[in-house]
Amino acid sequence: MKKRGYSVIEVLIAMAIFLFGIFPIIGFTFTSLRGERIAGSKEEAARLSGTVVDYIKSRGYDEVKELIEKQTGDIFGKTYELKLRSDNSAFITEDYEFEKDFYDITAPTVSDNIFLLNSRGLRMDDGKAQFTVYMSLVDVELMRLKSSTGDNDPETGWEKEDKYENPITGKDGSNVLFGTGGINTDESGGSDSLTRDKFILGKIVFEYTQNTDGVFDKNVETQFVISPIEEWR
Repeated sequence: MKKRGYSVIEVLIAMAIFLFGIFPIIGFTFTSLRGERIAGSKEEAARLSGTVVDYIKSRGYDEVKELIEKQTGDIFGKTYELKLRSDNSAFITEDYEFEKDFYDITAPTVSDNIFLLNSRGLRMDDGKAQFTVYMSLVDVELMRLKSSTGDNDPETGWEKEDKYENPITGKDGSNVLFGTGGINTDESGGSDSLTRDKFILGKIVFEYTQNTDGVFDKNVETQFVISPIEEWR
């Protein structure tokens, strides 16, 4: 019996069917890999942002408060650009700006190893990265959710409660739970709030790009609080 082979047309049809089925799979694979890289970079940026918060908190309440009070209006806001160390082992701030502000050190030979960010997955060598630190001193006030006057007329949002009972003194104070805005109770000018100092409310905005044009197109925000109890003793 004669063996019959495949014609060129049959081979081309088979290849077309194969390519028609494989291209969507290849496209889906590349899309998945790209999405995984973006998610991984965002997660790494969040981890680095958290590391910056740890560095700031390590200075203690007193020193951070003093740093804020040096700024106009008791609000601190400064941007620090990151760059790779010469050995490509970690990221540091340009001209050691972070060390100069938070550690009061100006000599690079001394501050070289104080502030380091070790990235395990955020590729910034082909792009750029920076983070901005926002901090302010705030009172923590007693709030309550606005009550509704009826199903047809609901009120939303929060409003200040009139006062609270201080659990330490047992007296009715103002609506300030923590901070300096409470009712004075002695000649020293103290307050009837739970503490006699404000809280530090802060936020880190970590911006980065993996494009060579240097335009920051991605960012992660991390909020933090430092209470007066976090003092160096």
